[in-house]
Amino acid sequence: MPFFQALSAASLMLSPLPGDEPPARPKYARLRFDEDWSVLRGREAADFFDPIKYIPLNDSGSVWLSLGGEVRERLEGWTNYQLLDGPDTDGAFLLSRLKLHADAHLGEHYRVFVEGIGAFSTDRDLPGGRRVGDINELDLLAAFGEAKLDLGAGASLRLRAGRQPVGFGKSRVVSAPNWENSPRAYDGVTATFESGPWTVDGLWTAIANQQKYEFDDGDSGRELFGLHLARKTELLGAPGEVNAYWFGFNRSASSFNGESGREERHTFGARAAGKVGGSNLDFDLESALQYGQVGDAEVEAWMLSAQAGYSAPDAPWKPRIYAGLDIGSGDARAGDGEVETYNRIFGSGHNFYGYLDYLGRSNAMDISFGASASPAKDVRLTFDLHIFRRLEAGDDVYTTGSSRFVSGALSDSLDLGREIDLGVTWQINPHLGFAAGAGRFFPGSFFDEAGRGHASDWVYVEATFRF
Repeated sequence: MPFFQALSAASLMLSPLPGDEPPARPKYARLRFDEDWSVLRGREAADFFDPIKYIPLNDSGSVWLSLGGEVRERLEGWTNYQLLDGPDTDGAFLLSRLKLHADAHLGEHYRVFVEGIGAFSTDRDLPGGRRVGDINELDLLAAFGEAKLDLGAGASLRLRAGRQPVGFGKSRVVSAPNWENSPRAYDGVTATFESGPWTVDGLWTAIANQQKYEFDDGDSGRELFGLHLARKTELLGAPGEVNAYWFGFNRSASSFNGESGREERHTFGARAAGKVGGSNLDFDLESALQYGQVGDAEVEAWMLSAQAGYSAPDAPWKPRIYAGLDIGSGDARAGDGEVETYNRIFGSGHNFYGYLDYLGRSNAMDISFGASASPAKDVRLTFDLHIFRRLEAGDDVYTTGSSRFVSGALSDSLDLGREIDLGVTWQINPHLGFAAGAGRFFPGSFFDEAGRGHASDWVYVEATFRF
C-alpha cells in the first residue's frame, strides 16, 4: 500500500545511520508518559526527532519539554459480522488515529503531561455503523499534573490529578486499552507509592463519557476506585510477582439476567506470575471475587484465569507454547434476586478472549492453546486456538464488554464455539511498526440454535509510526 511504503521510506531517513553511536535512550512506550528523555541532556542529536524530545527551558536544563506523537492506520475486513449472514454483515473500513503529546518537567519533582487524540473511521457498513470506540475527532486522551516526592530510604510517592490512562497487573480487571481506535480515559486522582520491591497504587476516578464529535466529559455515570498492590519476589525458585487488589465500581444503570438498576460492585483479587525454578516453564494465575448490588439484587460472582507456558530461547526462532483456562461465572436463574454474572469491569478482552472480540469473561469458559516464534529479530508470529463454552444455561451470552450479546433463552446448549487467530508483528525500526492478523470464529450449537450459525472471518493490517 502506498501509505505503508511512504512511512517505511520516511522512517529509514529519520533513523540513525548504521555507523552512528546514539546515546542511551528510552524505547517508545505504549503509554508515552512512561518515557524519560532527560538522558539526551548535553548530548548531540542522533535521531531526526531528538531536538524535540528534550528541549531545555532554563540554563541548567532542569526545566525541560518533550514533544512526540503517533500516527496509526488500521484496515479491517469482516465477513458474517456478529455471526450473521446478510447484506450488511460483510465489509471493510479504515481506522486512522493521530496522537500528539507534550511532557513538561518543572524540575525534578513536578511535571505536566497533555496528550491529544484524533480518531477517525471511513464508512462502516456493518451493524452498529461507525462506533463510539472508532471515532473521537478531537479530544484529550490525557491531561494531568504530577508531583513526585522523595520519602527517604529509597521510598517515593507519586501523585497525579487529571485525565489519565490507568492499568494494573495483567490488565484482566483494569486496563489502559490501546487496541481501540479511541481508548477510554479516566478522570480523577491516582497515587503510587514505591519502596524496594513494593508498589502500591490507589485511584479514585470517573470514566469519561466518550463522544464522537464533542469533547468527552466525566458524566458517564461510571466510577472506578480502589487499591492495587504489587511485589517483586521469588516464586517457585525463580523471580516472580504477586498482586493483590480491591476495585470498586459504580454505574448509574446496569442489567444482568433479569436484574437491573444501579450497579455497585466490589472486586477482590490476587495474582501470581513468574517462572518455575531454573527451567523455561512460566505461569500466570489470577482469581477474583465480586460482591455488591445491581438494583435490589445481591452480587456474588467470580473469575479464574490460569496459563502455563514453555519457552525455548536458545532454539531457532525462540518458540513458546502455552495452554490456558479462563472462566467468568454466570447466573443460574434469571430474576431470582441474585446476580452471579461476573463483570469484567474495565479489563482487557482482546488480549484474552480472541481477536474477534465476540465473547468476554462473563458466563463463559475459554480453554486456549497457542504458540509463538521469532523467525527474525523484532518479528513475532503467533497462533491461538480458543474453545468457548457457556457456564450456565440460565444466563445470557455476553460480549467482551460484559453487555448482552445474545439472549440465553434461545438455546439450552453450552457450546459457544471455537476461534482460531493468527498474527504477526514487526518492529521495523524504533519509529515504524507493522502488524497483521486474521481470525475465524466457528459457531457452536448455541449460536446455531439461536439463529447465528454463520462462521465469521476477520483480517487486519496495521502500521504505526511514533516519534
